[in-house]
Parts: sequence; structure tokens; C-alpha cells
Amino acid sequence: MRMRHRGAQAAIWALICTCIFVSRGVTQGQTRIRPADVDKIATLNNRGIALYAQGKVDEAIALFRQALAIDPYLPDTLSNLGMALDARGNYMEAASSLSEALKFRPADAVITTNLALALCHGKKYSDSIAAYQKVIALNPTSAGAYSGMGMALFLAGQFDDAVAAYGKAIALKPDSAEAYNGRGAALFRKNKVDDAIADYHKALALSPRYVDALSNLGVALASKEQWDEAIQAYQKALAISPDLPDVRASYAAALAHTGRKDEAASAYRQSTANDPKDPAVWLQLGQQLYSEGKLDDAIADFRKSLALNPNQPDAEFGLARAYEDKQQPADAIAAYQKGLELNPRSVQGLGGLAYAYLNNKQPKEAAATFRKALDAQPDSPDALLGLGSALMATGDLAGAEAALVKLISLQPNDAWARFTLGSVLLNKGEDNHAVENLREAIRLNPSLAQAHYNLGVALAHAKNYNAAMSEFNEAHRLDPSLVPPIDNR
Repeated sequence: MRMRHRGAQAAIWALICTCIFVSRGVTQGQTRIRPADVDKIATLNNRGIALYAQGKVDEAIALFRQALAIDPYLPDTLSNLGMALDARGNYMEAASSLSEALKFRPADAVITTNLALALCHGKKYSDSIAAYQKVIALNPTSAGAYSGMGMALFLAGQFDDAVAAYGKAIALKPDSAEAYNGRGAALFRKNKVDDAIADYHKALALSPRYVDALSNLGVALASKEQWDEAIQAYQKALAISPDLPDVRASYAAALAHTGRKDEAASAYRQSTANDPKDPAVWLQLGQQLYSEGKLDDAIADFRKSLALNPNQPDAEFGLARAYEDKQQPADAIAAYQKGLELNPRSVQGLGGLAYAYLNNKQPKEAAATFRKALDAQPDSPDALLGLGSALMATGDLAGAEAALVKLISLQPNDAWARFTLGSVLLNKGEDNHAVENLREAIRLNPSLAQAHYNLGVALAHAKNYNAAMSEFNEAHRLDPSLVPPIDNR
């Protein structure tokens, strides 16, 4: 979800408000300021405001500090410094400066609003909400304060309260596109997708070039698998602001879902060109290239992503899958292990590592890892099937049978589960039960060559040679590598 308050605009307005003169907080025992220093302070403050407006934030901060070194009792300059520090990303220092300004002007709604913004930017959401509540107490009809509080509530995960706050903002200012967008984002997080889409459309009716609302609309439409409409929303957003890697990545994902793989890969590459230091876009490009079977390119991009941010389990898991497909099990195992160091309870990672062990003929390690996956997700079909296969390879046929019986109770129409259970029973010498499960596997998936072959073995054990030869020949037809053709004569 993309939501931004126009904090920079508020900051510039707050700075301009103090450009004409600099007032001084009155505190008992303060020293008197010489007239020459008053002029110097005003010059420093006004030059700082001009530099801030030009985007020269560091220089503006230096001038505000110089003014405060002459006289620390300047609420306007303290406020200006706070807003410049907020723009610089020094959020807690900004909040401190703004709080100091409020000691002189506790009922100043503008300074309190800017404090709330700085606290929100610094992820101090509870404090930000409290500051917005003070603004509302000072000015109950402030739509901007309700909208700002909605943002803080949203970021704090309080989606019901965020919807209510944005609703009050809309009631006070029905033409607020920002409030409609914010409420839409909160509704989306409450899984009220259709209501969210309606709010995004209202925001766009008020502001057709509102990029955040277009992007959020695309996300909501994509969640409903309305890919063509989502693509149109993303395209409109990117036509207005081409340099948005997250939007372009979402656009690429939507293209991939519609089968437009070349366009998707091109969009991901554009994201990496726009922001080559964003590990997320390299990860997404790697995932797209992996889905296209371009394993070497995918591996290269997963590595680029990890070089930018080594703490990404999904990138390690993607790298591992690519190594598996390249028949490099040792490299796959190493990548899965790194990913699991970052996310030890990832069922995806544990399952992938277990299958990599199995493919590398390490069934004991595979079985132990599948059990860890089942600890995290007890009814995981993939983990149960893998555990059954691993235990069969270790010779623990009773354990294998128990895992597969549980899987079939969960998914009775799983052909692979039936085939694997039939193979376990065949190894246990229970030919009749093996035949029963292998026939069911073939009924569910007639093209499962291994099931035909094992059924042939079970029928041969039962001395039903004609039926056995028929199954062997069907297995050969489906997969000539399994068994040579057999002459029924």
C-alpha cells in the first residue's frame, strides 16, 4: 500500500510562516539579546528557510543551529530546525526540537502537527497518535489532523480506528483525495477489497493523477485476479511517475500472471535500472527469470539481491531452487541452510532443504528436516509426502506408511500419495494392499509411469503375469527409460 502525507508541503508552509520575523519565547531569567544579534538571528533564519526551499537541507540545518547558538529560546527557529531534521531523516532529533518549540507555544497546532509527522516518520506511532489527538483538541475541524492520525493508526496496525479517522477527515473535507486513498488502504487491510476499490476510485475522481491511489488500485485489483484492470492502473501510475520500482515490480508481476513473460522481465529490468541498489527488485527479477527457466540469469540476480541485503531468506531459497534445477544439490543445500538461519521455521525452506537432501541421497537428513517442517505446519501435504518417501528410503516402512496414511486422510485424491503408499506396501510384502493403492493412483493419474511399473511388480508377485506384462508395457510407453518392452508371447 502506498500512502504518503504531504509532510514536505507542511514543512515549507511552517517555515514560510516564520520568515517575516523571529519571535522569542519568554522565560524568567533569560539574558537580553543585543539588537545586532536580533538582526543576525533573523538573517540566519531567513537564509535557512530559503536554502530549505531549494532543497539544501543540510545547509539550512547548519544556519538554524547557528541562530539557536546565539539564542536557544526561539520557538520559530526550533520549529524550523525540527522540520529540516525531519526532511533529513533525523526523526527523533526533529521530534526533540519540535517538542522544545512547544514548550514556548503549547497551543500551536502547526508545530504539534509537525511533531506528529516526525514521530510517525520515526515509527513512534503511539506518540504520533497522541500528538494528532492534541491537534484535534486544538482544532476539532482539522481534516488534515484526522487524516494524519489515520496514517499513524494504519501504520500501527489499528485498521478499524484508521478507517474511522479517515472517515472523519472525509466528512470534514469531502474533496480530500488523500483521505479516500488512506481509508481505501485501511479497508484493504481489513479484507474489504471491494470497499477499498470504491474509495480508490473516489480518490482518482478527485485527483486523476494521484499515483498512490492508482498504485493501490492496481494492488487491490490484482488481489482479485483482475489482472488486465490491474495492469491498466499500474500503467497509468508509471506514465505519471516512471521511477517507482515497487510499482513497476507490481506491474511486472501482473504481466507475468497473464503469461506476458517477456514484458514482465523487461519491466523488472527497468526497475533494476531505475533503482539498482534495491535488493527487492533484483529478487523479483530473479524469480521471474527462474519461472522462465533461465537458471543462470536467475542465479546471478539472486546473488545481486543478496549482495545488497544478505538477510533475505526468500533470495536464498530462490537461489537454492535454481541450483536444484541445475542438478547442483550441494549448492542448493548450502543456500537452503543460509535461508533457514534467517527464518528457521519457514516451511518452504525446510521442505526445500529436505527434498534437496533426498535428491542428494541423504534420506536420514531429509527425514529429520521434513519432521521440522511438520512441527511448523503439521498438515503440510508436501512435508508428509516427503517424509513418507524419506522414511521408505531409510527402511522405516512403518513410519513411512503412517505419514502417507495421514496424507491420504487429508487429500484422498492425491495420486502421488497413493503411488508412494503402494510402493511402501510393496516393499513390506503386502502385495494385495499395494495393488489396491497403485490402481487408485493410476485411476487418479493414468500417465503416472512409475505407478504402472510398480503395479506390474505387485501383479507379478501375485503370479498374474499377463496383467503384469500389460502394466510393464504401459510403463514403457509412458517412460521408455523405466523398463524395456516385454513380449506378451
